[in-house]
Amino acid sequence: MTFQQFHARVLSIYQMQPVPGELRLGQVFFNELVKIRPDIAEELRGSMIDPFFKERITNALGQFCRERW
Repeated sequence: MTFQQFHARVLSIYQMQPVPGELRLGQVFFNELVKIRPDIAEELRGSMIDPFFKERITNALGQFCRERW
């Protein structure tokens, strides 16, 4: 799976939530990252760009992940 495929998967999961808005986009991103690339998730955990509590995916986060993918 490429990073682009991963990102598309995250967006799909976010948009298909049974209860819209129940999970934040950053929360879905991080939860899926833990499953697919736990090494990258661990690097992100608690960092300034950790997406878990955010409503959007920043360019910095995308770049960080792409560089490590």
